[in-house]
Amino acid sequence: MTPPATVPAGTVTTVAGTGAAGFDGGGGPAVQARLNGPRIALDPSGNLCVPEVDNHRVHKVSTDGVGKHAPVRISAEITGGSQDEPALRPAQESVPEAKPGDSVSFNIEIRSLNNQPVDPGTPAQRFTAPTSFAFTGGAPYGYYFVRPAVTGNLRTQLEDGGRTLITISDLHLNTGATDRTALIHTSGIRALPDAAPGSRSADGSAAIGRPAPVPLSAHVLRPRQEQRS
Repeated sequence: MTPPATVPAGTVTTVAGTGAAGFDGGGGPAVQARLNGPRIALDPSGNLCVPEVDNHRVHKVSTDGVGKHAPVRISAEITGGSQDEPALRPAQESVPEAKPGDSVSFNIEIRSLNNQPVDPGTPAQRFTAPTSFAFTGGAPYGYYFVRPAVTGNLRTQLEDGGRTLITISDLHLNTGATDRTALIHTSGIRALPDAAPGSRSADGSAAIGRPAPVPLSAHVLRPRQEQRS
């Protein structure tokens, strides 16, 4: 619920928010802003501010007389830095399958907790291939849930003979119209020539910054098995 404010005449008016949870980047009328976990506060100058607990933002609401609302402007953002890293959730889209010596694409989908806006800067993203697999090199990225899709190439570094892939990028989600919902990293991964056919490994990992990594898995196909799409 949007917190109400009591005016001197004893009536109650809404100063910000529609009552429906959501996200609003600012710039529109305060009473039309979609907020998530709003609170109410005054800054040292007496300006009315609306912190959003679940969106990690603070809005400043300008008023011209009681009940008259100017556009919401973001005056401070509790985003950026390592505090946003735990809100990011990497996960593999599907289990990659390849015959010994063959390569396939491996997609890692990154979302934010509760779809909140996050902008941790450029944390190191470290991916470890499952046993019997190795990464093959560069990795493109894409925000495919927006139209047109926003795509590009990541800066990557291979270590341990391709077992480890490190990327460093400006990682952000739900901060505007061009980075909504999820970020997809696509990398090439190869089943090693001496991989045991039919083996499955779940000892790979994906980590963003300091939080604990999540597991990654892969499957080595037998020579007569067809790779599933």
